[in-house]
Amino acid sequence: FLDLTVLDTTHTILDKSICEGEAFPFDNQNITAAGIYRDTLPNVNQCDSIIVLNLMVQDTTVTNLVESICEGEAYLFDNQSLTEAGVYQAVFKNTAGCDSTVNLILQTEDCGSCPEEHIEVNGSPVPKGTYTAIKTITSNSQIAIDTVTFLAGECITLGPGFEAQAGTNFLGEIAPFICDAPTASVSDSVPPPTQNRILPKVNIEGISREEHLQVQPNPFYRATQIEFLLSLPQTIELAIHNLDGQEIQVLQKGLLPAGKHTVAYETNQLNGIYMVILKTETTILTQKIISLK
Repeated sequence: FLDLTVLDTTHTILDKSICEGEAFPFDNQNITAAGIYRDTLPNVNQCDSIIVLNLMVQDTTVTNLVESICEGEAYLFDNQSLTEAGVYQAVFKNTAGCDSTVNLILQTEDCGSCPEEHIEVNGSPVPKGTYTAIKTITSNSQIAIDTVTFLAGECITLGPGFEAQAGTNFLGEIAPFICDAPTASVSDSVPPPTQNRILPKVNIEGISREEHLQVQPNPFYRATQIEFLLSLPQTIELAIHNLDGQEIQVLQKGLLPAGKHTVAYETNQLNGIYMVILKTETTILTQKIISLK
């Protein structure tokens, strides 16, 4: 008689992932590319043991930012208040556990130079930026769908043709300031503005300037907090938009009392640069955010 025993071969499937730039050791190799790899080894019975490796390579991400601040101001980045120009880097972990790097080029500007007493701000549309005059600013044009700020010492006049469309963050501020140039007409008895001063509420054709919108931390990984201040009870809508202006998610909508409000925001879907847009009965505020995944 022939007593024949058939010994089993074995099959093992490995599902593994690495981050971009890393290597996985397999079959005496350091594998860096995604794919399916096979190796055959003898098992305890000296039969084939087939190992199949399904290797995935997860992306690392890099976000580059260029921002400007006035001398004496601070820029919040990676839980630090930066006051000097330079190149800064913060490394976070995305949902796959790989590096998500944010590079910041921070520029400082001398914002203390003396502007003109009277300026007219017109364009097709008026480009984003801050427009400053010692006394008056007038505008009869549509402004860019971005952040446009008018700073005047005495008066801001918005004439026929002026338009701020949905998605625009238009800020108008009337406040005396110190100008170092000899032509400055502001009394020395008026104290210079400070970085975090609280201004009285000023209304420019129904636009209240006491409201503000802030997101911290920013950039953020998965979770952040959105804080906004209302000077009056108002109906609001707080939403996330992409850079094309498309609405991604409405976070809060309805009538809210005056005061400070905080909304906790969590996401594991967004990755990149987006806009938080707060619409009230009197104004529209926007804040750029960076979600790391």
